[in-house]
Amino acid sequence: MGLALHELLHACGLDADDPGHERPPGNQAPIDGDFFMTDSVLMPGSKPELDKEFYGSKMMPNASGQFSVTGQTVNLVQSIWLLGQF
Repeated sequence: MGLALHELLHACGLDADDPGHERPPGNQAPIDGDFFMTDSVLMPGSKPELDKEFYGSKMMPNASGQFSVTGQTVNLVQSIWLLGQF
């Protein structure tokens, strides 16, 4: 599911050069990310709906089954869709 959401952000106009897509070079400290990050880690569950993905230090989906987006990613999408900056 996280991969599909990631690709949906690309379909919205975000690309690999946008902030948040990759961890800054040399930065190995834990960060809160979202599904726009490329360096997620998949922890398979006993069945697909129990799979968990880690984006930086954040696990998704959370206990409620929800994915979250950082403010940075929201601002990037808004700059394209609300302000028309393609």
